[in-house]
Amino acid sequence: MNRCPYCGQENIENKIFCTWCGKEISEPPKAGEASISELRRPAIERSSEPEMEGPRGIGILIRLMAVVAIFLSFVFLITTYIPTLSMKALIDWNLMASLVIITFMATLALTGLILFNDDWRLNAMNTATKAILAFLLIIFLSTICVFASLEVGYMNSGYTYHEPILIEGNEDFTAANGVIDGNGTASDPYIIEGWNIDCYQDTGIAIYNTNAHFVILNVHVHSGELFNLGMILYEVSNGTVENCRISNNRWGVQLEDTSNILFRHNDFIGNLVSAYDIDSIGSSWDNGYPSGGNYWSDYTGEDRFSGTDQNIPGEDGIGDEPYRINYFDSKDDYPLMKKYTKSAAPPSWLLWGIVAVIAVAVITSVFRSTGPKLR
Repeated sequence: MNRCPYCGQENIENKIFCTWCGKEISEPPKAGEASISELRRPAIERSSEPEMEGPRGIGILIRLMAVVAIFLSFVFLITTYIPTLSMKALIDWNLMASLVIITFMATLALTGLILFNDDWRLNAMNTATKAILAFLLIIFLSTICVFASLEVGYMNSGYTYHEPILIEGNEDFTAANGVIDGNGTASDPYIIEGWNIDCYQDTGIAIYNTNAHFVILNVHVHSGELFNLGMILYEVSNGTVENCRISNNRWGVQLEDTSNILFRHNDFIGNLVSAYDIDSIGSSWDNGYPSGGNYWSDYTGEDRFSGTDQNIPGEDGIGDEPYRINYFDSKDDYPLMKKYTKSAAPPSWLLWGIVAVIAVAVITSVFRSTGPKLR
């Protein structure tokens, strides 16, 4: 075998350039002859040199410590910069799970590279190993930074965490229950606005037995999963729910024995059942045409027509067929084809910019010193 004088690795085939570090070794030695660099080395040095085949004790210890550091860093960054409550409100579970899985798989791949690479020194790696390392580092760092950017965007979007709200009569419309303004009259309704409510432990907003006028505005109720509801209104009248995001709950909204309730410009996303409406009088799920109703993630209709009767050729951002709330007469006559609420996420160009900067930094760092140059 031909041993490289620079990185010390053995090349199975006689080559002018080292397979590991890419540097020029020498002319290929003739059969039965040692390489020039090998002959120049003292015999005692060659005889006492440890074999490179298996992992060395100190080397494997350093690698194991690096593995632990990578995993601890991963856990720390995820738990510190990505609070679960707001992320579940911001993006759906499928996207969040995908980002976590991608980051985790990159972590595992980095672990394997550290454990099974013969030499972890950058200047001892060949081009292919460096490329793999750079690719994994880009994925690992990019997904974590994208998570952090999403979280920062959400934190700066004006939504504030609030415990689930329970109102059991007009007297419960208080500041403790999220009311920020109003006195309950038609001209000055109670305003519940700007809250991020996790429904995992209980229904997000539950209102019972009221007739005061109220508006629920710009609120996120989410993560009830298979157990809890986003909102429930029971024996309630004179309410408006608008510009809210209702996502990932067992039922998004339940209305029962209500009157004069209006839902408009809300996003119903990923709920097991988007809405349930029974025995309601004078309630509406849309704001007429062209203002429209709500966005429903399980709506399957198309948008090929426009107009009040949706019979004029041409798209208008409103579904051509109504969205049926349940088996009764409740429906959204003008379902929106796109989400209405503004996303708290940073713009996509910023996220791609973060990935690009990380990619350039990693590639430059990995290939900057010794070893083969990118061609």
